Amino acid sequence: MNAVVGTLLIVVAALGFAVVMLVSRRPNPAAWSQHTLTHEIASISIVSLGGFGVAFVIQSISDLQQKPLTATHVITIALMLAVFAAVWVRLKVRKTLAEYARQMESASSASAKESQLESAGNVLPLSAEIAAAPEDPGAPPRPRTPRWRKKAA
Repeated sequence: MNAVVGTLLIVVAALGFAVVMLVSRRPNPAAWSQHTLTHEIASISIVSLGGFGVAFVIQSISDLQQKPLTATHVITIALMLAVFAAVWVRLKVRKTLAEYARQMESASSASAKESQLESAGNVLPLSAEIAAAPEDPGAPPRPRTPRWRKKAA
């Protein structure tokens, strides 16, 4: 029975790691996935599940002479591994991570180009607009003070 429990814990830890990695590496991740506490809880849970799973499997291997695996245990372990493989293929972990990396790279290069163009392009038109359009003497003066009043001391 320890082999079944150990395999289950290892499978849950591996799938949990994959899901957390996919969620946190998105180009636009959810707000909850950016909190430090979320990362700590996930990492402690995954390491604990994996450690206990490995310990249970090692214990079952050492007890194999006294408590041999039954057909039910072997079938259950095989089914768990088959479900794990199916879910892993469905998650497309490598392909999704490569896509996220490509999106982040293209977004960072596009934002860098836009910022360079904006910083170079805004200087000249702004100064040209100011030089071309003098203030109207009949217009009310612009406020020179900040929008918020100063607090009393």
